[in-house]
Amino acid sequence: MPQGPEVTVGAFAWNGSTQSVGDGCPAGSGDTGGAVDLLAACVNSLAGPGAIFRQEYLHLYIDGTDYGPAAILLNTSGISVPISSSWFCSVCTPITDFCYRLALATGELTQVPYPGFTSPIPLECTQTTFCSGHDTIAGNTSPFAPSTPGNIAAHSGVILLVNN
Repeated sequence: MPQGPEVTVGAFAWNGSTQSVGDGCPAGSGDTGGAVDLLAACVNSLAGPGAIFRQEYLHLYIDGTDYGPAAILLNTSGISVPISSSWFCSVCTPITDFCYRLALATGELTQVPYPGFTSPIPLECTQTTFCSGHDTIAGNTSPFAPSTPGNIAAHSGVILLVNN
């Protein structure tokens, strides 16, 4: 559960005339507030328009453990986009503080540890190809090097962490 957003999100305001298709990159007279406040970059490609959205948090809690600052990046475009240090808040946690990239590739866990139980609670897997998640944060992270930050795949997201 992310807490302490470092970027304020204003109330959504419709431009009053043109309904947005939701690609996140409004024209000069476009919508304001809401997700538009989280816009880090516009992406134009043959696969269609899209955007990179960014929100940074002071704390990311998982199972009651504080993993410290986190940055969540979402790519709504149809192409892979290189992560840019310019997307990050200049007065928040700098990109150079992030050391881990939390994988978002898996969808289901086969079991979940639960306090008071001697063994994890098994979960029914509805799609076996997605049941490859690990039950710890460290088991789902990979090193993140701000000097070579890599890409965000098309239609996906990434969570950057200071601690794992």
